Amino acid sequence: MTIQIGKKYSVSPPRYGYEELSKFNKFRGGDKKVDINTSWKGGTLIVTPINNEEVEKLNRFKENGPLVEVSPYDEFQSVDFDSCHAGQIADTEYSGWTEEEELDGTMDEVIEGIDSEGDDYLFENGWNCYENLVKFIGPWDVEEVQ
Repeated sequence: MTIQIGKKYSVSPPRYGYEELSKFNKFRGGDKKVDINTSWKGGTLIVTPINNEEVEKLNRFKENGPLVEVSPYDEFQSVDFDSCHAGQIADTEYSGWTEEEELDGTMDEVIEGIDSEGDDYLFENGWNCYENLVKFIGPWDVEEVQ
């Protein structure tokens, strides 16, 4: 397959090669933060190369994979989310909580909510997602979108 400028391509990393870091905050008597790193079993983005540099990059990532973890959103100007499935939260970090909130169960409520509902809990309870980073690891499966 020849990759061409302006054509759309379905792009997927190898199994478990799709990671997403979502950073949330909420102002509730201080700046509370929760960072959730999710590892997805699979996922797909739609990439449309807009110049020769992006065509070469897409070919290189398809053949050998990037040498390091990369964010398709940083590497290409035209990227659209298509799908992801079977996510598993790999790591969650909490910051900005007071000792009182840790002791009175406020923090435990958030931890239990994330454990049971994932980041939906945060969205439903007034948290703001202020940053979302997507990384692909390994060679990419690239298919032309018809």
